[in-house]
Amino acid sequence: MTEGVPTWPEVFGRLQAAGFRTVTGVIRYRVPGDGEGELRFWHEVPGRWRVEDEHGVRHVTDGRRELVRRDGRLEDLSHTGFHHGLPHPQSLFGLRLGGRVEFDWLRDFPAPERPGEPAEVGGRQAWEFALPAVEHKRARKPYPLRVAVDQATGAVLRLAVPEGDYFVELTEFTVDGELPPDVFTWAGPVSTRLADERAEAERVGRWLAGAELPMPRWWPRGLPHHGGDGDPATGAYRVLLEVPGFPELSRWPAGAPMPGGWDGRHEGRHVHRWSDRRWEWALAVDEPLSEPDLARVVESIPDA
Repeated sequence: MTEGVPTWPEVFGRLQAAGFRTVTGVIRYRVPGDGEGELRFWHEVPGRWRVEDEHGVRHVTDGRRELVRRDGRLEDLSHTGFHHGLPHPQSLFGLRLGGRVEFDWLRDFPAPERPGEPAEVGGRQAWEFALPAVEHKRARKPYPLRVAVDQATGAVLRLAVPEGDYFVELTEFTVDGELPPDVFTWAGPVSTRLADERAEAERVGRWLAGAELPMPRWWPRGLPHHGGDGDPATGAYRVLLEVPGFPELSRWPAGAPMPGGWDGRHEGRHVHRWSDRRWEWALAVDEPLSEPDLARVVESIPDA
């Protein structure tokens, strides 16, 4: 361990135990896709935020109403599950859920393998650790993430990937100061377009799910299917039909037993069986078909 620098588990404990009630400050950033700039913010634990840039309010929430600037206007995203990524200051302070603090970047990078180093960010003394690069394809991070943690408060002061030319860091930082009483409110115009579109889509989805809509019961090239097994030499096959319940249709040569392993697949399902001059057939379903319905299914299968 570098002399005087705590271990990562100790610093991670400080991240979880940071006990401030309010935070105000300024961050500067350079983030691919968002350019570079400064954000001023006000935060009250656990979930009240106001974030401003040179164009005005970028995000404001009182913990219930979530307003985010999109296309030059504040949009009500309260019920959309909107996620604040970089450069929002929440990336530095995390999301407080019950007794713990969640940081997105901790899900993306493994714990540091090397000791930290003393650092200074915005005039404050910090410990900086390098979280290793990740090479697997699902979440590839080709460069280490450098995390600087404030020695005095346990707050994250900087996230940086110098090799990727991006960083988010605090340049001003005050904890437990008094905040203006209306800082987390907004009395100006608010668009509800996205919320209205979402509500309409949910209404239509509920109607489609519950309505008994007339649907074709025949298709020129038959029903789609997937998976299964078969024997090109005999023409035997077993497939799942892409209709509700995914019934399994099987056939094999007439007079022969069902191929090995096929007959043990239908526990808990009802199996209809019939035969014709060439084939033995089986249809495994969740609920038995009526005789007329089964007859129509059988009749619809072309000779082959």
